[in-house]
Amino acid sequence: MLTDQWERTSAEAARDEALARFRQAAEVDTASADWRATVTQRWGEFAMSEGLVAAAVAGFATAVTALDEAAWRGLGRADQERVLGEYEGLARDAAAAAIRAGRVDYALELLEQGRGVMLA
Repeated sequence: MLTDQWERTSAEAARDEALARFRQAAEVDTASADWRATVTQRWGEFAMSEGLVAAAVAGFATAVTALDEAAWRGLGRADQERVLGEYEGLARDAAAAAIRAGRVDYALELLEQGRGVMLA
């Protein structure tokens, strides 16, 4: 995996390629929303671990948006709770990244979006 290559070599090309692949994966319309939420959450986590705050915000925000679709209302309540349980803390991490990027208003927006998924 490119993130592993980055950790072993610290080659910026590997890091940048990993970020590009995360972005591409987020755009795969035929992938399940649950899969996209997982991949984009990892994008945010990887970017944040590397101090790339803007990229982390983008990844986490995309994950929060995908989560809304992953826990859609057509699922039974138990399935919704299972899906949401897999992403505990996602909205919090997204908001933390946004705050670190100096985007406090956007942080609140992400928290509200995450809260709205739980209330639906």
